Amino acid sequence: MAVASTHSRPNFRTDDLFFSAMAVSALAVVLIGFARTYFLAGLFRAPLPNGLVHVQAVVFTSWIVLLITQVSLVTVRRVGLHRRLGQLGFVLAGLMVILGVLTASDRLVRDSVHPGADAVSRRCATSMRYR
Repeated sequence: MAVASTHSRPNFRTDDLFFSAMAVSALAVVLIGFARTYFLAGLFRAPLPNGLVHVQAVVFTSWIVLLITQVSLVTVRRVGLHRRLGQLGFVLAGLMVILGVLTASDRLVRDSVHPGADAVSRRCATSMRYR
């Protein structure tokens, strides 16, 4: 006669592994893709963005962190907390649209002042204007 084990094996689903891997991959793509122009801009001597870009970066990075958190919560079967955090995702999505439009518009305005000029030329021209 077989004795039933008191330890139950958690239900492992392959889609848990897939979605977790995809969320971490998205984070890696964001970090690598924006390393030279934002996250490590000081190391590569890239022009550092203005304050609006920093706010947008925080919101968009929070979106990726929330994605990983949401996937992790479903993986560990905490669906109730996942749903509550979904409301934060709704707010972040709205902020992302607004900040994306504002940041793109700001960039257009800055580039229209000195079209085709690199960041160093723009900085020199700006500093000469205020002397």
